[in-house]
Amino acid sequence: MPAATWLEIIRSIKSQQHFDRAVCEYERLAENYPAEKQSLLALLAAGRVCLKKLNRPEDALKFYKTATPSKVPHLDWESNIQASLQDAGRALT
Repeated sequence: MPAATWLEIIRSIKSQQHFDRAVCEYERLAENYPAEKQSLLALLAAGRVCLKKLNRPEDALKFYKTATPSKVPHLDWESNIQASLQDAGRALT
């Protein structure tokens, strides 16, 4: 399945509040398409869901840390990633 289509399906799953399933699918998408922009978006979305909906800041940190060295060019997302890392770190304390 194309990464963009998969991402849209996952967003639908998330909108139905199936958060655990959405996180699993985001993670699978990121693993299967590491060089695609959708991979980076999936990692960030998985981190947000873990942090905001599932109260799992340690998992959120894992996703954000994985996004940082991503193969996908992401200078425009770097400040967002760093802010998300800080948010997850604060949630752990």
